[in-house]
Amino acid sequence: MSAKPQEHEWLALCQIERDHRAWLAEHLPERGSAGFRNRIRDWWRSIERLLDFQVRGMAESPGGAHRDIPIDVLIAFRRFAGYLAVGQIPGPITDAATEGRRSIGPYERRDKGLAVAYILAAKHGIEHWGETITIADKAPVKTVCEAFGVKRTAVRNWQRTVPPEDLGANPVNAEIVTNLMKSAAERYRIAGRSEHAIDRRGRAQLA
Repeated sequence: MSAKPQEHEWLALCQIERDHRAWLAEHLPERGSAGFRNRIRDWWRSIERLLDFQVRGMAESPGGAHRDIPIDVLIAFRRFAGYLAVGQIPGPITDAATEGRRSIGPYERRDKGLAVAYILAAKHGIEHWGETITIADKAPVKTVCEAFGVKRTAVRNWQRTVPPEDLGANPVNAEIVTNLMKSAAERYRIAGRSEHAIDRRGRAQLA
């Protein structure tokens, strides 16, 4: 990716974060409403995308152009750190919390994203550092299902809703991508997210 499109993407991400923050400031009296809660989660998501863009840029070009995180974001994080340092959870964090069924967190999304990356590498090949990584697996969905302990419908849903995980700053090959997927599957099972673990918990609750 050339420098100019990257710069445009960075500026767009900064603008999205500013727009969310401005909306939250304007609608502060609505704090606690479902709309406000959804918007503050959108704000956090925009910050995650900003930081992800920065991390990927630094990993891919350690000596490349440096982009500063917006100062208003740094000021907000400094304030949050001050609250957490004295054992208090700042409002923008508690306001983003939700009850009931929760969206997947970054670690679960990472593990599912590695599964998606594996499937893409097996089906079409996946680009990384200007090279196409191809895995010799004629049934990658079945492989992922068995590794993660989930049904095909779950993996198909991941393919629709979860982007492939970035493969990191170092060169990789088919073996490394396969190992990354297997490590993700192991973490997924240890966390108790496999179909077997969920079914076991359900039976225990009914007993």
